[in-house]
Amino acid sequence: MGGDNLTAISPRIGELTSLKTLIIEDAPIDALPSEIAELSELETLTVFDTNLAEIPDEIGRLKHLTSLTVTGSALSTIPPTIKNLDKLEVLTLSENPLKFLPDGLRNMESLEFVELDYVPLTDMQNDEDVWDTFNENVAIRFFRGTAPEPTHDAGGHHHDHHESSYPF
Repeated sequence: MGGDNLTAISPRIGELTSLKTLIIEDAPIDALPSEIAELSELETLTVFDTNLAEIPDEIGRLKHLTSLTVTGSALSTIPPTIKNLDKLEVLTLSENPLKFLPDGLRNMESLEFVELDYVPLTDMQNDEDVWDTFNENVAIRFFRGTAPEPTHDAGGHHHDHHESSYPF
């Protein structure tokens, strides 16, 4: 799903109960409906280059979710229910104005990789606070700097610097 014409995700998305992968890109949406929790088979949720400011608390009900990526958006908080994602292996939250991470992430035993590039985390005093949020088995990529500006090709098409850095 994507494009400037998509301004909201319909609550009817919850009817797609067999959906395994949902990718929303380059769309001016600012919210996900709570009905996203009805996607009981969802394994991968990827949202990038949107105006998404929050993830609904109901995200914690997605028991099959293994990969959650929200990058290049306006995400300022993560719901504490994220800790209920028992199968989550990859968490990518780069290029969002997050100020802190919720408690409980340290107990996520399936989590293998976290990417937090260009996330300020201003309420976390030092980098050790970030590392201590996760258990010692999690590979973390974290950079507090400013995100690079998007580039445009000769045809005027917008390109961001979203490169996969997954360790597997």
